[in-house]
Amino acid sequence: NAKEIQDYATQQKLPAKFFGAKDHALLKEYKVFVNPSLSEVLCTTIVEAIAMGKWVVCAKHPSNEFFEQFPNCLMFRNEEEFAANVQWALHNDPLPLTEQQRYTLTWEAATERLLEASKMTKAMKESSDKFVLRNRFLVWLLDTLGSGQFGDTLRVLSGAKAVAHQYVYVSKYGSASPLVSLTSEESDETLIASECTPEEGNIENTTNSTADLTPNVI
Repeated sequence: NAKEIQDYATQQKLPAKFFGAKDHALLKEYKVFVNPSLSEVLCTTIVEAIAMGKWVVCAKHPSNEFFEQFPNCLMFRNEEEFAANVQWALHNDPLPLTEQQRYTLTWEAATERLLEASKMTKAMKESSDKFVLRNRFLVWLLDTLGSGQFGDTLRVLSGAKAVAHQYVYVSKYGSASPLVSLTSEESDETLIASECTPEEGNIENTTNSTADLTPNVI
C-alpha cells in the first residue's frame, strides 16, 4: 500500500515526493510518468500521461501493446532497460503528439476500434455455425450414450460409484430429480405416520413419548 512504499523510500533515502491523489493537470513541471506494475496494467493513467505529452515508462506487457505506437512510450523488459529508459526520459524532452496520435487517444477513435474488432466475416459466421452444429451433435451423443442401462454401465466403468445407477433411480421415482425422490419419501413417511396414529385413549402416552424423544436445546 501507499504507506509501505513511503516508508521504504524513507528508509532507502530516496529523493521521492508523494503527493497523494492529485489532478494530473496540476503536475505540469513533471515530464516523466512511470508505471512499472505488471498487475495494474489496465488503468487509464498511461493514456492520460501520453495525452498530456509526458514520457511514459512502462513494462512490455500484452496489455500495454497499444501504447507501443507512441514514440513517448518507453517500454522495458528488465531492470537494466527500466533504468536506461528513466535516465533517457529525465535528460530528454518528449516529442509533441501529432494530430493523428491525438485522435487515436479520443473516445471516438476507441469506439471505431471497438466496432472494427466486433465485425464478423462470412468465414467467421460459417465457422460459428459449424461450431453450433458440432455442439448439438455432442449433446445428442452424450444423451444417447448416457441414458438407460447402457449409461449406468458406462458410469460404473468410469468410477461414478453410487451415482452411476441413474437408470434404476429413474425407474423407481420416474425422474432424475432428487426433489421427486424427496417428495416420494415424504409421502411414504406421511402414510406410515397415519397408519400408526394412536387411538384417542393413548394420546396422553403418545405425548409423553414424544416429549421423551425431544432433544434438549442449549
